[in-house]
Amino acid sequence: MVGAPGFGSLRIYEPGIAGPFRPIWSGACEYRNSFWWPDVAPGSERNGVPCQDLESLTFEAERFDAVVTSDILEHVRKPMAAFREIARVLAPGGVHVFSVPTDVPLRKTSVARVDTSGETDVHRLEPRHHGDGAGGKSLVYTDFGEDLLTDLAELGFDTELHVHRPSAEVDPAVTFVSRKRIA
Repeated sequence: MVGAPGFGSLRIYEPGIAGPFRPIWSGACEYRNSFWWPDVAPGSERNGVPCQDLESLTFEAERFDAVVTSDILEHVRKPMAAFREIARVLAPGGVHVFSVPTDVPLRKTSVARVDTSGETDVHRLEPRHHGDGAGGKSLVYTDFGEDLLTDLAELGFDTELHVHRPSAEVDPAVTFVSRKRIA
């Protein structure tokens, strides 16, 4: 893939600081990553890594050909704001490839584990945390369901699900591929 014709001209954004793609992509195309720290202003840097808030990205519209988020969006306080921002920064025809922990088959309806309607989080369910890629733990705000596909369609995405189940003993992995429609 990295050596494929045209790969070097791709503009890829991948929030986060851990994962297997960063060392490969960073020298093969225009690649940006970021992390979110609550005490750093979005668009500023910490130790050379840009701070970005997925709910309010500082990038200009249609800046990227691809956005890759691996097990991140379930930790975003207002995930639909993040999906809107990803749609905004993707060029027409661009793709958002993402994973979120989910059941297979998908539950019918997403579950907001935390009420974020006010400034303070109110837990609706027992708090659940996952690793944050920086050695800490991040709160899970949403357990996504099938209704996410409808929400993504309303944002202008055509989405496919790819389920990988290597064996019956291993939980399936789901990758979502959302292509931004060309107007």
